[in-house]
Amino acid sequence: MTVEEAMALLDTILPKPLNDLHTFVFQQTWQGKTYAAMADISAYDENYLKSIGSSIWKSLSQALNQNVTKSNIHSCLEAYARQYGREGSDLPTDPGSVPVPSRTEALNPTTLVYSTAPLEPDQTEPYQDWGEVMDVSVFFGRTRELDTLHQWITDDHCRLIAVLGMGGMGKSALTVKLAEQVIRDQSDFSSPSPDDPPASEFRYFIWRSLRNAPPLASLLADILQFLSNQQEIEASLPRNTSDRIARLLYYLRQARCLLLLDNVETLLQGGELSGIYRDGYEEYGDLFQRLGETRHQSCVLITSREKPREITVLEGEETPVRSLALTGLGETEGQALLEQRGAFVAAQDEWQQLVQHYAGNPLALKMVAAALDELFSGSVSDFLEYIQTQKHSLIFGDIRDLLERQFERLSTLEQEVMYWLAINRELVSLSELRQDIVSAQAQLQLPETLRSLSRRNLIESATPAGTPTQTASFSQQPVVMEFVTEKLITQMVQEITTQQIDAFMRHALMKATAKDYICQSQIRVILSPLLTRLQTNTSKPLQSLLKEVLDTLHHHYSGIPGYGAGNLINCLRRLDTDFSHYDFSGLAVWQANLQNLILHQVNFENADLRKSLFSETLGGVFRVAFSEDSQWLALGDSNGEISVRQVQDGELLMSWRGHEGVMCGMAFSPNKKLLATASCHIVKLWQIPDNTDPALQRAGTTGGLGAPLWSRSVASLVQTWTDHTGWIRELAFSPDGQLLATVGNEDQTLRFGTLQPETVDIFSETM
Repeated sequence: MTVEEAMALLDTILPKPLNDLHTFVFQQTWQGKTYAAMADISAYDENYLKSIGSSIWKSLSQALNQNVTKSNIHSCLEAYARQYGREGSDLPTDPGSVPVPSRTEALNPTTLVYSTAPLEPDQTEPYQDWGEVMDVSVFFGRTRELDTLHQWITDDHCRLIAVLGMGGMGKSALTVKLAEQVIRDQSDFSSPSPDDPPASEFRYFIWRSLRNAPPLASLLADILQFLSNQQEIEASLPRNTSDRIARLLYYLRQARCLLLLDNVETLLQGGELSGIYRDGYEEYGDLFQRLGETRHQSCVLITSREKPREITVLEGEETPVRSLALTGLGETEGQALLEQRGAFVAAQDEWQQLVQHYAGNPLALKMVAAALDELFSGSVSDFLEYIQTQKHSLIFGDIRDLLERQFERLSTLEQEVMYWLAINRELVSLSELRQDIVSAQAQLQLPETLRSLSRRNLIESATPAGTPTQTASFSQQPVVMEFVTEKLITQMVQEITTQQIDAFMRHALMKATAKDYICQSQIRVILSPLLTRLQTNTSKPLQSLLKEVLDTLHHHYSGIPGYGAGNLINCLRRLDTDFSHYDFSGLAVWQANLQNLILHQVNFENADLRKSLFSETLGGVFRVAFSEDSQWLALGDSNGEISVRQVQDGELLMSWRGHEGVMCGMAFSPNKKLLATASCHIVKLWQIPDNTDPALQRAGTTGGLGAPLWSRSVASLVQTWTDHTGWIRELAFSPDGQLLATVGNEDQTLRFGTLQPETVDIFSETM
């Protein structure tokens, strides 16, 4: 089947024709092109083209009722054509080729077509997206709370509900269990007609964690992509967050959705009156207010340790906005939770005393179960005697003490993994943890270490959506994460002040290569508190203390893998340090954020810069060239990528793929209109546009920044310029820009090219 026949077949399968960009991606896919190859001949990023392709395969999968992917598109369409007799002469023979659309045209708001029907007519099961939701297969009690919430969302049609309570109370587990219960009830009493579901039936179930305080715009883009069946993606959405909220409300009116947002307290300001949002997160208040005030048929369920002010203003017994304060488990449920985790010895009154002492807090009881098993041989009586002797009274004091005692019993590797889980701030896979850990021996022991921590009830595991079911990821309960983070900060303060920097070398205070919101979370809860504590605990100027750490790194850790130098740079960056004359030569500089830093006269000779973040991702830079006026700098890397930057501020003016491998020479013409580049045997000449736009664009055969100067006929001349028998050592333009000289490294030949408007004349002379 030809591409034209396939395009004609699509017109009969899909409810509406593909736009220009979708057509371009489909045609290139049909011809066997990779997304990278498509990016090379268009003005689009490879990842963006992948998202376009994904939306095409999604639409075809729904239309054909089978899984359609980039790799099986040929067989799927050909089988469909054979089945329905739509192949061959019945198809148009010349539907015409579609040009590569410009990015501006594709994203013009006036051309966007929003989905108006969230579900396909024959969709009988609700759509579900659980993200990184926890496993609640083991669940105790909460019957009254489940019944109340079930009534609020199904019978009373509440639009916004807040489940509130202290950390570890089981808010997340309760809401997930509720959603599972609603799905089960709907399955038991489903409508016989998918076109006429009951008014109370939910068609979408979505769960998202806000533990790391994602920006609202990103969260909305994620949810809208799911609700629109992948039709609305980040690039096509309005930039204005208020407009994105309006899009969400549109979908919440079109179909009944249950949206669960977990850990809302991370959006709220600490050290202030409750309910006040952190700087940069005030738009969440607008979201909650509009969810509560605006008429829609869906329900948004949030969990939080604090009540957002919008809930306080809007809630009421008869209003569609309500809140449920979650208290501890009852004595029976608390005892059942404990007995499920071990064979413990206790009289009935001791069970009651134990559960009451911890106010039925499920997390505390889980910690107690582990402590009973490991520290008290299963004796509840001995445990109660201990806590009475220690005169503990506050639940979180008890939890902290239990965590402290358990943490002291952990092996060095178990403690290291606990620190890394706290640093990562979200679910992290085994392979990611292995990459974080420095020691090769520790990497080998990691699976067993995770199993041990799981048995101690100190970590959680889950399978993120879109990953194989056997691929588990790991994290910690918020209360545990807070405790371990505090331990990490205390350890780092001690090591920096004493210059004994073992853990400082083995752990990153922040991961520069992590997602932006994770980096911000790491700065907020680890890096900034660490610097504040150091300023309080030492009489030395902080920058002087950190320079002593740099000396320690040079004396004892030169050439040794680790995070010490990267941690140091990230600390100094937070202090607005002038890095002039700093020496990081010979050190491992891992996870350092070097973006937008002025690194004048900084020594990175023989430094290991793996895992660090630069302004742009570069291969190894092999060649550089300044323009004659010293305003521009051209760089050529080991991947054949060429980039041109402004010297004054390092701003990227243009970038493109120029060669297939290492570049060995480059030079600007005197007027900056031409750039000559060379690799093995090959010289290329590039025309620099007059109006350089400081935006990253690719140079391809269709034009754009850095488009080749030569036409197709002259390009063939490059292929015949093979007089050099090896690498080209140097390139240089004559002062008038009319001659280009090249020097061969192996054949010792000097060659000159006379540049004419349409030709390049070559003559040579042996040196």
